[in-house]
Amino acid sequence: MKKLLTIASLALVMVSCSNDDNSHEITVRTKIGSMTRTEITTEGKTVFSLGDAFLLYAWDGTASAAATPWIDGTKVTQTATDVWTPEATLYWKSEATKHDFIAVYPAAFVDKNVSLIAQPYTFRDANAGGYKLLDDDVLLARLSNVTMTADYSLTLPFEHIMSKLRVVLTFRNEWDGVPTVTAVTANMTRQSTINCINGTVSPLASSATDRKMLAAASNSDNSRCFEIVCAPNDPVLKRIVTTISNRTFTFTSPELIPLEPGKVTTVNLVVGRNTIDLDFTTPGGGEGGGSGEGGPSGITIGDWTDHDTSISGDAFGD
Repeated sequence: MKKLLTIASLALVMVSCSNDDNSHEITVRTKIGSMTRTEITTEGKTVFSLGDAFLLYAWDGTASAAATPWIDGTKVTQTATDVWTPEATLYWKSEATKHDFIAVYPAAFVDKNVSLIAQPYTFRDANAGGYKLLDDDVLLARLSNVTMTADYSLTLPFEHIMSKLRVVLTFRNEWDGVPTVTAVTANMTRQSTINCINGTVSPLASSATDRKMLAAASNSDNSRCFEIVCAPNDPVLKRIVTTISNRTFTFTSPELIPLEPGKVTTVNLVVGRNTIDLDFTTPGGGEGGGSGEGGPSGITIGDWTDHDTSISGDAFGD
C-alpha cells in the first residue's frame, strides 16, 4: 500500500552559465512519494536531509553510455530546508528538442571515471561506527522524451532501486519473556553493479557474506525486528542466522528469498528453545501493511514506505 506524503515537491531553481537572453532557467522539483528516500519529521513531513545531494544528467534525445550528456553530472545539494543549490548554472538547451534526464542519489556513490551503466557498488559494513540503515539507499529519477515546459520546470520522480529485508522474530511461550538477541545476519551479496541509465542492479554472487542487520522497532512486546538494505534479486539469499545468548538459530529457506526493487521483503520467524521456523500465522507484509505476494507463506512483500533514519549501528540487541 502506498502512502501519500505531506510534502508534494521541493522547489529548486538552477541558473545557467549562458548569457543568451533567449535561454530559460531550469526549475527542478524533486517529487516526494512513497518511493523516495526521505526522513519523517516529528510533524509527519517527509523531506530530504540537509546536505543530501544528487547528480543530474541530460541528453539530447535518448540517454545512453555512448552519447555525451549536455548536463554531465552536475551536483545539486540541499543547503537549507527546501533550498537546493547546484554547483553549476543550467538552462534548457532547446525549446523543441526532446531530452532524457537522469538524477542519481546519493551523489557520492557515482564514480565519474566509470560508465553510468556499470557503476560498482559495495554495501557498507553495519559494524562501522555511525552506520545508519539508509546509508545504503540508492535512488534514481529517470525521465524520457522531455521537452521544455511552459513554466520551464522539470520534476524528478526519485525511486528506490535497492530492496529492504526485514526479519520479524516472534518467541514461543517456552521462553521466559523475550530473550536478548545479540545479532541477526543474512547471507547475501555485498557488491553489485548498477546501471544508472536503465535502473537495474546486478548483485555479484561471489561477494556473498553474512551481513549484520540493524535492530528496528518491534511489532509487539513478544517480537523483535531487524532490517537491512540490500540488492534486489539477490542470487544467494536463503540463510538467516539469529544469535541469542551465545546460541545460534539458523533458518534456511528451501528457495531463494525474493527481493524486489523498491519493496520490503518481510521474513516472519518463530523461535523456540531449540527451533526456528517460518511463522505461518503472523499477518505479514511490508511497512504499512503488505500484500503477502511474491513469496512462500511466512515471507511477504510490501511497499517500502518507512524511512526511520534513526536506526544506527548502535541499535543491536536489547
